[in-house]
Amino acid sequence: MMERDLVSIIIPIYNVQEYLLKCVESVVNQTYTNIEIILIDDGSKDKSGKICDELAEKDQRIRVIHTENKGVSAARNSGLSVAVGEFVTFVDSDDTINSKFIEELYDAFDSSVDMTVCAFNRVDKYGNIKSIHGKEGVSCVLDREESIETMFYGKLFAGHSWNKMFKKSKLNNLVFRTDIAVYEDLLFCTEYLLKADKVKYIPNSLYNYYDREDSALHGGMTTAKLTAFKALDMIELLLHDLYGCRFIELINYNRIIWILDCYHSLFYDKNNRDTYHTFLKKKLIGLKGNKYLSKKEKFKLFLIQINPAFYYCLMFFKRKE
Repeated sequence: MMERDLVSIIIPIYNVQEYLLKCVESVVNQTYTNIEIILIDDGSKDKSGKICDELAEKDQRIRVIHTENKGVSAARNSGLSVAVGEFVTFVDSDDTINSKFIEELYDAFDSSVDMTVCAFNRVDKYGNIKSIHGKEGVSCVLDREESIETMFYGKLFAGHSWNKMFKKSKLNNLVFRTDIAVYEDLLFCTEYLLKADKVKYIPNSLYNYYDREDSALHGGMTTAKLTAFKALDMIELLLHDLYGCRFIELINYNRIIWILDCYHSLFYDKNNRDTYHTFLKKKLIGLKGNKYLSKKEKFKLFLIQINPAFYYCLMFFKRKE
């Protein structure tokens, strides 16, 4: 039997000693064995770095890079700079993957497909599956424009970096923007799709995304969260050059969704409401009447546009239920 291509698996790591062993164990135990596992210790202050070194001693497929703390994007870029596989995928260090994750994503490639993507499970901190993101039972191949539209609507798959496999030859010098903390992966995937021809979607839920209270997207409001708008502005420019206004409503949909997420953060962060409200209010100008919004999203947006206090009241009573 011919040996199949090497697949590089890049795992950025920062202060995840509680979850790291379980994550790497799920990667080591893949049915597809021709892999290199690149652990990027991003200046962890806990025992994560030591755990990485111990894991590398047990499996020759594991490589460890210790760096100063520069953030997840820089860590992923470090992994990309040393990856030698013909294919590349990413796993977050507090998540796990199904034992057939690499095999099924790899086998879905053919000469016309440049990216494969699978459904994923949203898992609570106790390990229970809360929901499945994606459409089960239906495999499909999408061209470039269909892939962009699908990714920005997010119902079949979204712009995460971690439930996808990329061709190394298509990546070239593509990297994650280190000045963007949110939607940096959406920007990366958009830039990649502009180099790609087709994407194959696999309906199997092969990735386990853990909703954790201490993750980067939870907690109070920060200026880092506002970098999502910079990413969307850059994406708008990229797509406008090729497609004019075709995707503008989808980009605006993502702007609205992130504004709603920001107000969700501000519900738990009373001290910062005045600081961010003016900025978010300006971002809402001209974003009414988006056809992609659900009734629930439209209602939340309506309350915020009248007065954010109404939205906070809604959140308060929902928590009481």
